[in-house]
Amino acid sequence: MSKPTLKDIAEATGFSFTTVSRVLNNDPTLAVTEKTRAAIWEAARRIGYLEHRAKAPRRGEKGYRIGIFTSGRTGLSYYSVLTEEIQAAVLAAGAQTRFVLSDLHLNDLVALYSQVNPTDVDGIITLGTKPTAVYEWCSDQGLPIVIVSSNSYADDHYDRVGVDHRFSAARAVRHLVRLGCRSVAYLGPTEDSHRYSGYRWALEESGIEARPEHIWACPWDVDAACRVATERLRGGARVDGVFAASDELALGLYRAAQNFGISIPDDLRVVGHDDHPWSSHLAPSLTTVRTPAKEIAQTAVRLLIERLSGARTFPLHAFLPAELVVRESCGAELGRE
Repeated sequence: MSKPTLKDIAEATGFSFTTVSRVLNNDPTLAVTEKTRAAIWEAARRIGYLEHRAKAPRRGEKGYRIGIFTSGRTGLSYYSVLTEEIQAAVLAAGAQTRFVLSDLHLNDLVALYSQVNPTDVDGIITLGTKPTAVYEWCSDQGLPIVIVSSNSYADDHYDRVGVDHRFSAARAVRHLVRLGCRSVAYLGPTEDSHRYSGYRWALEESGIEARPEHIWACPWDVDAACRVATERLRGGARVDGVFAASDELALGLYRAAQNFGISIPDDLRVVGHDDHPWSSHLAPSLTTVRTPAKEIAQTAVRLLIERLSGARTFPLHAFLPAELVVRESCGAELGRE
């Protein structure tokens, strides 16, 4: 069977050779409808053109070309820091960052095709879990993927790097228990959350009940955390410690506690997660679990280059250790665990 060509796609769709070529090469000056783009990409997939193109060597003259799919929550420090560290690690490895796209650009395959020229990138690093269609699209293009900030063990062919969020969250809660806390609240998302799972695990092993009134469920949003904490404190919640699933959420708790004249750590001990650059500058400074962003980024880039170079053909899951950084918000002696 002969190799599929652009002419074959033009004949299959009824569009001109020039239009087909410009669509498949993501010409930004081309004005066509999304329906036209979708029809051309679908025909290219159906007749096998994309499969053949994916097998062609794509390494640039200046090293590997790497794309980053980050999270839609790019305004949060954790993902911003990770993205910056990945870009630094890419540069240090002699490679290039070709693009940084958030979840807003990945909401459907037509949007993905319009943003990414598959022949202009060699591999992808993703932050957080993406829709299955995104992974399938990358596989169809022959683009290796490294999934960052995911502690999900999965029977697939993708490399993964991050920390064990269940274990790191449990470490934070155990610290509060060791300090004498017996009514520990959880502030953060609960659905499909490894950090919430770690909170419950630590309480269970300590023989402490995870009471419903101590579950302060909220999304990953500072204002939402402040609202939820305010509602619980106004309602007379009796807690002596709070594990906030991220430092941003802890910031929301700080605001709520201040409004009610609650002293941290005298009245309420607090531990966050991630250790953002500003966490040590809060008043009081925030005890938190440090996520090794730089090391995660360097490991992700190394794993991707191993795949691209052919040095390794099997998947690896790398989970780096996180450490507890003890500061003023928990009322303990400063230091690390």
